[in-house]
Amino acid sequence: SYRTEKMARSMTTVATAALAAAASSVERTLVCSDGVKLAVRQWRSSNVETTGTTGRIMCLHGWLDNCASFDLVAPALSQRFPSHDIVALDFPGHGLSSHKSADAPPQLLAEYAFYVAEAVDCLEWSQSSLIVVGHSMGAGVGVAYAASFPERVSSLVLLEGAGPLARPARDCSKHMRAAIDRRLSYNRVLYPNGSTHEESKKAARVYPSMDVAVNTRRTTARLSPGKQSLSHEAAQALVERSTLSTPTLEHPQGISFRHDPRLQWPSLQYLTHEQVESLWKDIQCPTCLLLATNGWPFDTKSFDTCKTLLQPTHFETLDGSHHFHRDPETAGPVIDQVIAFLENENSATLLNSNNAANQEEETLLSK
Repeated sequence: SYRTEKMARSMTTVATAALAAAASSVERTLVCSDGVKLAVRQWRSSNVETTGTTGRIMCLHGWLDNCASFDLVAPALSQRFPSHDIVALDFPGHGLSSHKSADAPPQLLAEYAFYVAEAVDCLEWSQSSLIVVGHSMGAGVGVAYAASFPERVSSLVLLEGAGPLARPARDCSKHMRAAIDRRLSYNRVLYPNGSTHEESKKAARVYPSMDVAVNTRRTTARLSPGKQSLSHEAAQALVERSTLSTPTLEHPQGISFRHDPRLQWPSLQYLTHEQVESLWKDIQCPTCLLLATNGWPFDTKSFDTCKTLLQPTHFETLDGSHHFHRDPETAGPVIDQVIAFLENENSATLLNSNNAANQEEETLLSK
């Protein structure tokens, strides 16, 4: 069928792009003003070295994920827009990035938006606008950043997430107490006798092997709300970046997750529905919103409000689950939609940059 043929072509594009751009991706560490070290993966075409960068794309992952979430999307964008600099970062406490100190709140939405701003400064991107691509929690952070710095964001792509998680204002004290109680009890476990944050990592649970950890990650997806699932390929990529070798006598091939365990604590502070609605209203750039048929179940009333206030210029529901952009079987159509949106909303800039890149390639081939 036409649909099957189109998906086959999309997956060929994904596979080709991933292979073509893999060699050009590099690992970098950005040192923030507060000492936190952000691990990032950067895709930069060889054309950039000669024609210069004409665009910038920042990819933001979801909760307990890492930049491997964009292992298919980012290379495909790099191939399609060869004059664009593309960076996917690990938020603090995730992937290869450092953890917040023991006295710092491990996760607040404004904190994550702060580290996006830090990354922009470290990359020397502050003088030009960028495209933000966010998945799940990263979509919420992208909304917060785009609303707070509208002059810095030219386009916003939201994958399986439309904004920060909102809670009723009347529940403020209840959430605050839950966070305080958890911190009081678990700090004694994480930092016994005043141990340091680095020392606390030694107490992480050890899994017998990589396969067990990958299957555990897939089980977590199946137990999440809705009808979610996660492919072995996607889980493998995410787990490999978020674990470290931890051999023991009982488990010589043991590994443990390196993410900050405090990320699983209740949040100290949530935004109210009114605050989230204010963020949607403050976004000034074109927005693409893509959801999955078997993704995270969104509240219908809140989602209708989101569409009314955010007014996405491009909205589609595609086959797949919450990580539809990272599962090989469903990533193709997601990438196609993102590219179509960016080409439409940034047609003049992208056309000029792509023409310059193509002319440079033709010049090199003719020599």
